[in-house]
Amino acid sequence: MRIALAWLPAALYIILIWWLSSQQIDLPLSRIPFRDKGLHFIEFGVLGACFAEAVWITWPGRGVRGALIAWL
Repeated sequence: MRIALAWLPAALYIILIWWLSSQQIDLPLSRIPFRDKGLHFIEFGVLGACFAEAVWITWPGRGVRGALIAWL
């Protein structure tokens, strides 16, 4: 149960990304350069953090290296 709960935030965030990608959202960010790339960088950075936390909890012996690889 602990392992399933560790992966739940990552799974829910993947569903959120999928849902947001199918929506037509007009954000008032037209003056910001590279806004699309920046938003994707943040979005997938958070997803990487969710994966890193899940790996950290699921495989505690992997330590920081395992979490860092999951984030990358």
